[in-house]
Amino acid sequence: MQLIDHQIRLQLPAYWPRSLRPEALNRMDHQTPFLVCDLETVRERYAHLTAALPGVRCFYAVKCNSEPELLSAFDQLGSSFEIASCAELQMLQKLGVDPERLLYSNTVKPAAHIAESFAAGLWRYAFDSEGELYKLAQHAPGAAVYVRLRVDDSTSLFPLSRKFGAEAQEARALLLLARSLGLRPYGVTFHVGSQCTTTTTAWRQAIAAVGRLLSRLSSDGITLEMLNLGGGFPARYVESVPSIDQIPTPSSRPCTSCSPTGPSCWRWSRGGTWWPRARCWSAGSWVARSGPVRTGPIWTSAPTTG
Repeated sequence: MQLIDHQIRLQLPAYWPRSLRPEALNRMDHQTPFLVCDLETVRERYAHLTAALPGVRCFYAVKCNSEPELLSAFDQLGSSFEIASCAELQMLQKLGVDPERLLYSNTVKPAAHIAESFAAGLWRYAFDSEGELYKLAQHAPGAAVYVRLRVDDSTSLFPLSRKFGAEAQEARALLLLARSLGLRPYGVTFHVGSQCTTTTTAWRQAIAAVGRLLSRLSSDGITLEMLNLGGGFPARYVESVPSIDQIPTPSSRPCTSCSPTGPSCWRWSRGGTWWPRARCWSAGSWVARSGPVRTGPIWTSAPTTG
């Protein structure tokens, strides 16, 4: 970025979408600041993701960006959705999305939200504790449940394992408890952390951990149907990041031993921020620049609106 004759000259990378370049933003008649999203590029990234992960069904995490236009775009593409609250469920219902297509992946849910979503037709719920299982058994009897497995997320920019997830042995015990409570042991989910930059190893290690858990569950007479690959797919901001094509799946060659029964149709992905993150931008107005020029990072102040 350079300051020339009181004008800001931006040096944008080649991959920057044309629809989000300054000349395009200047034509938008909106008071700044505002957030703009290129839906066509989001559609292209969805196609890229589905091509890179063959046989994997995609779920968009509504909490990432719940704008109705974006949700409608994913619905039209055939994506399913993941919710974290009943407020998100209600947004999707207004758009005509069938609750049967949803995953409720928040591992800590109010009892009232469990009851409301179950009554609406949602039937798959995440958990990582005994207490959550007892709530589900009471308010969503017979529901399908999937355990969140704690995995190594130390190579991500925003680790989540300190907040969510059960260790492998605990996860096994929880699925056995779920069966005894009349719930349906359905699957496993994990998360390698947000903005994971070691795609060649993080998912492979996590999938291998799932494979070991499945082997133990097989001896317990439990066969699961779903593996949720979670999120964490890195999006490019300034520095280069690994490509989505480098992420291994259970059907990829290094991971074919994940399931004791071999690759099957139980692979799911919770793609969330990877789709819109790199194609949603905040537009603002340059009000002033302090002088003399200071060294160090450039700070911006966005005026409040509303």
